Amino acid sequence: MGAGSKREGLSRKERLPGASSFQRVLRHGRRSEGSLLTLVAASSGPHRARLGLAVSRRVGNAVKRNRAKRLVREVFRRRKPVGFDLVVLPKADMAGATLAAVGQQFEKLMRRSETPPRDRRDARPSAAH
Repeated sequence: MGAGSKREGLSRKERLPGASSFQRVLRHGRRSEGSLLTLVAASSGPHRARLGLAVSRRVGNAVKRNRAKRLVREVFRRRKPVGFDLVVLPKADMAGATLAAVGQQFEKLMRRSETPPRDRRDARPSAAH
């Protein structure tokens, strides 16, 4: 970091703490798949937005994995989906993605996560007797 530069990392309150928190989100959250990442969102406190990242070696070497994490953190910082704990699982295609592409996909997956799931019983026409 250069002189006078401000560190813009996630604060402790914005990070998902510990394995039990990750497991809770992965078990009870709503999963949305995209070509660049998988997003799992679980509701949290009304004034809270927390992020957890799990980057597999399939994404690439350490340089590519770190870049994927930086991109996701930046998108999270800009969007701040309040009321959700998120676990983001970047995919291999994330290594060559731009910030704009990651941002678009994040927005799309968040919209999908925020809308209530449709009840499949409502979607089927009822059988007349």
